[in-house]
Amino acid sequence: MGELCAGDPASLELDLCREILAAASMSSTQQAGQNPVDGQKFVDLSAAGDWIQALKGEDGVLELASLLFGTSILEEHAHLENLIARKSLVMAAGQDQVDWVWRGLMTLPATWRHPVMMRLVEAEMVPHLLAQRRADEALACLDVLQPESLRASALLRAVSILVDKGNFIHAREALQLARIPLDDDFPPMPAEYDAWTRGDGEPATGQELAELLVSRLSASAELATVLVSVFGTPAHRDSGDWRAEQLTKAHPEGAVGLLNLLGGYPAGLLDASLKAAVFRMAAATGGAS
Repeated sequence: MGELCAGDPASLELDLCREILAAASMSSTQQAGQNPVDGQKFVDLSAAGDWIQALKGEDGVLELASLLFGTSILEEHAHLENLIARKSLVMAAGQDQVDWVWRGLMTLPATWRHPVMMRLVEAEMVPHLLAQRRADEALACLDVLQPESLRASALLRAVSILVDKGNFIHAREALQLARIPLDDDFPPMPAEYDAWTRGDGEPATGQELAELLVSRLSASAELATVLVSVFGTPAHRDSGDWRAEQLTKAHPEGAVGLLNLLGGYPAGLLDASLKAAVFRMAAATGGAS
């Protein structure tokens, strides 16, 4: 299959691929005595993207992608960036219809589903529900989403979407779900995962996103917590010097209040350089101790 699907999509043997897809569709619902093998052993992710795109809409594409990339994962493929890439492939196979993707994954035997992959897809339900004006359901999903680092990123995305749409009532409700992530055994989400797209479809930087929220929402401990839980992590260490300034503006007590907030974060989830910058700002006001 690796050779079959590694070439130019235009030259794929589509009839044979369709036979494989049909077999995958039938086998995905069958219980088995052992887990499937890691599909990344046989299919490179970039090549998989080619054939998924070439076969978009074909019966069995989602089932095959789920089997290959949503089940067993070898240790060398289990780092978070790779899991996110695999999630993107499964989503592409499902034509980015997250409810369809979720149902497809749920047809797999429970022991086959990779827990982190399932959570990554579950997080995609939040913007999907918001797009359908089902904000209450989106907030309910956020309330129970795990792990905490993923929940923090999903919450920031939800608040951003709601503010961008002018839905300040639900944006403030979402802020009430903010909390300090305490499961520092799970790494912060990569900076690329936290990328955001404005309402006009154009990508926005982290600085633009923070400035949007700080300018359009009242300063609060909750807003500061949402921003720190994403932009205050080591994953965003290279994002720029704007972080200390914008995060300080987000807290109603300024640098001193933000410094106290940072004191509650596990060391593994907080960028030490950010804390040092906030300490200097608080010291300049005579509030650091």
